[in-house]
Amino acid sequence: MAKFVYSLNTILNVKEKFEDQKRLEYGQAVSQLEKEKEKKKALVSKKDANILLFKKTLIENIEPNEISNINHYTELLKRNIIAQEAVITKAAAFVEQKRVELADAMKERKKYEKLKEKRYEEYLIEEKKEEQKIIDGVVSYKHSNRG
Repeated sequence: MAKFVYSLNTILNVKEKFEDQKRLEYGQAVSQLEKEKEKKKALVSKKDANILLFKKTLIENIEPNEISNINHYTELLKRNIIAQEAVITKAAAFVEQKRVELADAMKERKKYEKLKEKRYEEYLIEEKKEEQKIIDGVVSYKHSNRG
């Protein structure tokens, strides 16, 4: 029985490596998105803590310039949060792009795997035909030598 050789195996290997690369890129993009979300959470926490500080200082006697400083810092945090939301939106779009690229790479690999399976099935059919020819030859030889 001859060994099955898939002529497009090198292409299949390249497609598998490409898919692995896309999977890695997708994972990195998801990781970056999570980091950006964590940055936003930290900014929101700082803003909330600053607002609590502001409320606390209003109860106590405090200098007007200190109130102004706290207020400016709170506004700065709000602007940073809005900017971070834009970064998160961009990162989410990038994650989606990488997800689509990964899905395309997976489809491409699966296409070549299906083709390989089909070729292997054809190979098995051919091998069975060859085997049957050999068996038929042996049987006919034995039958002709009997008589």
